[in-house]
Amino acid sequence: MKISPLVKPLLGVVALPGDKSMSHRALMFASLCQSASEIRHFGQGADNQATVQCLRALGVRIDVTGEDSYILPPAHFTSPRAPLDCMNSGTTMRLLMGLLAGQNIHATLIGDESLSRRPMSRVVEPLAQFGAQIKTERNHAPIEIFSHPLHAANVSLKEPSAQVKSSVMLAALFAENESTVVEPEQTRDHSERMMQAFGFPVRRDSKRVHVGSLKKRPEGFSFWVPADVSSAAFWVVLATLVPGSDVTIIDVGLNPTRLGFVDVLKRMGASIEMIVRGKSGGETWGDLRVRAVSKLLATNLVGHEARLAIDEIVVLAVAMAFAQGRSCIAGVQDLRHKESDRIESTAAMLRAAQINVEVKPDGLVIDGGRPQRAHIDAHGDHRIALAAAVLACAGSGAEIDGFDSASVSYGNFLPDVRRLSETSDHRGHAITVAIDGPAGAGKSTVARLLSQRLGYVYVDTGAIYRALAWLALREGIAMDDREALTRVAKNLDVRFESTAGQQRVLCGDEDVTTLIRTPQISQLASVVSQHPDVRQALLDLQRRLAGNGGAVLEGRDIGTVVFPSAQAKFFLDAAPHERARRRYDQLGGDKAAYEEVLRELSDRDQRDKSREAAPLKIAVDAVCLDSTALDVAQVVNEIERRVRAKERL
Repeated sequence: MKISPLVKPLLGVVALPGDKSMSHRALMFASLCQSASEIRHFGQGADNQATVQCLRALGVRIDVTGEDSYILPPAHFTSPRAPLDCMNSGTTMRLLMGLLAGQNIHATLIGDESLSRRPMSRVVEPLAQFGAQIKTERNHAPIEIFSHPLHAANVSLKEPSAQVKSSVMLAALFAENESTVVEPEQTRDHSERMMQAFGFPVRRDSKRVHVGSLKKRPEGFSFWVPADVSSAAFWVVLATLVPGSDVTIIDVGLNPTRLGFVDVLKRMGASIEMIVRGKSGGETWGDLRVRAVSKLLATNLVGHEARLAIDEIVVLAVAMAFAQGRSCIAGVQDLRHKESDRIESTAAMLRAAQINVEVKPDGLVIDGGRPQRAHIDAHGDHRIALAAAVLACAGSGAEIDGFDSASVSYGNFLPDVRRLSETSDHRGHAITVAIDGPAGAGKSTVARLLSQRLGYVYVDTGAIYRALAWLALREGIAMDDREALTRVAKNLDVRFESTAGQQRVLCGDEDVTTLIRTPQISQLASVVSQHPDVRQALLDLQRRLAGNGGAVLEGRDIGTVVFPSAQAKFFLDAAPHERARRRYDQLGGDKAAYEEVLRELSDRDQRDKSREAAPLKIAVDAVCLDSTALDVAQVVNEIERRVRAKERL
């Protein structure tokens, strides 16, 4: 793969695949539940696919549609007919060792040549403290796991490792009493956060994790996976180095134990802004905005700080190659046992670019300079391949052998780079956009303008309920007659037509656009929407009007009920006084007193939040936008930027 240096800045928004580490864990936790789970924005890399195939071989039903996975766990795992192939995924192999140790089955784990070279004693030894019966081939794969009951244990890990800790925690679930796991220092805590959120008997204090016996399997869960922050690291470094760049990486996992590389880059002089957007499965997520800087300064990265940035060390070494001065990385000897010996592979990459590097047993010493055009071997390691691409784009170009290994985590990196460095109207696939929020937040106005910008269909779900209320009123149906309202809802014929930028609402052959916008109909629509049967009857109509993508829908339960798998979700809100002012102005200012409008909005908010069917709430993967101090154009611009990035996923 030949890569030329970038001659233009990187500008825009980029959306990344789901986090690899969280996707592995979510799959395994779902396989232990007693009912079905849904994982959305699931990581699509080869490593995650290895976990999918291994779990299927154990009897777990996993249906994958695009980025969404539906997991139906078996009553119990079954012994696989053939060895479980973990391919190149160390996470798959290490976590499966703990997951299967107490399952009363017999299984053999194998991997590719690279994985088979990685030592496994650090996992086998703590699992043996539970009574696990595991046989290795001289401390390497193939790994044979035998059926044997487990007992509780208090395990003190010799070395910090999130994978080993997670493996031990999984095994501890199947011991007869509570176990503890003690770390020498805190490592990434995805397993603890997610297990607590999903109902597993896990709690943490300081460096100690307590894991109870899994007496009752938890119910299945719905989990939206934030974007992979380790993949984001390549963008952060690249945007920092390419002059004039301004890049926002959206919907990224912001777990504090994964952000060590951000602190390091800031210390070197990078401009990185973090914006928290929400939380899913105990995991915080949001955006990273990165702007180029004129220079970086060398730094030392050692000990605990280095280990917290273990997956980002390679690309941090690239940043150090461009920095002024000498940088030191130490305490990362674990890098010698990854897909490649990453200490040696990183040194070889930088030396190929004429950067002076000294190799230490546990790290590197790097003299910053100006990397030259290089010929680089990725050594079958996705992180080396991606870091080499950053080096080439920000420096003088490179030819990379084995770049296809990048597909393990982020195969679309280079196409995304080209898109943000070129002026292009290229669009990806059409998606579904869900906009929720309370009355008066500006949803209809924003959705209508957004649909025009995107060339999407605008489905005004509020107008559907208004049309139902109008029709029921005309036919003399009481608003508490649930049976009659449901009958009308099932046969409701509502259509939307756009002409010259204006959308009309048709009920049958009658234009009801203005008829359904009165205060009376607004109040009645809120009342009829309280009935669960009515809402269920209108679901199919809303989904049919939206089609299979290329639609903008707005309402109060679009992202949570109507289209829970919408690829882009937003919750639009504003302060009550501002929403009341907008509604007051909409009514012309003389049809209702401001205080009356404010009171009606307050009453409606309460009904919407407390109703039995689909109450108003924020979807876990929705971006919250407060429009109190924003005009319509600003809100539409922000949503459009994010949607266009999502279209290319």
